[in-house]
Amino acid sequence: MTFSGRHVVPILVAAKIIGVAAQANWLTPPMEQGLTQQLAGRLASIEPRPPADKGAVSESARQAVRAIGAHLGSWTDAVVIARAPAFPQLTMPTAKEPLLNAMAAYQMCTATQFMRFELDKDSENRRATVLGLTAMTMAVLRLRRPFLASGGSDEGIEAFLTSEPLGAVLEAVQATPALLAHVEGQCRPVVEELVGKTGTPAP
Repeated sequence: MTFSGRHVVPILVAAKIIGVAAQANWLTPPMEQGLTQQLAGRLASIEPRPPADKGAVSESARQAVRAIGAHLGSWTDAVVIARAPAFPQLTMPTAKEPLLNAMAAYQMCTATQFMRFELDKDSENRRATVLGLTAMTMAVLRLRRPFLASGGSDEGIEAFLTSEPLGAVLEAVQATPALLAHVEGQCRPVVEELVGKTGTPAP
């Protein structure tokens, strides 16, 4: 499986209609719904459930999204940027805008979580990974608001996160176990901070 930035960016398209939200309530109802459906769908792909259980899975996903959203909302923009992991073993492309650089770092975490989720065959491991994948996607989206407020655009975000230089780094990480382990290790603290109290959605 080849991973590119375009696996992550499409959710930004849905975010375009939401507008700029205040920091404390950045996770608007439309965004929450989209993320909940995405998480619930991934949980269903791990272990299909009878129709009667789908409501419980969806509610579990919604509570997880709200918990992660509240945690991200409690951080100032500067804290969200500061929490973005650094990857000393990678040559990451850089932008003049720190918000974009932080988004790229969180997207690198999203990429490794996505790869683990897609390739791992163990249901328990996939359930443990799926929250981290959601949290890192939400971290990218959390930085969208201040980026737009500073005069940036969704087109600017997409151009940077799907750029050839970043795609090349993602491909190198995918192809090199040592680099993959490096990225996962650097991402682990912020993933655990965001999902540590959320728990794994019930199977």
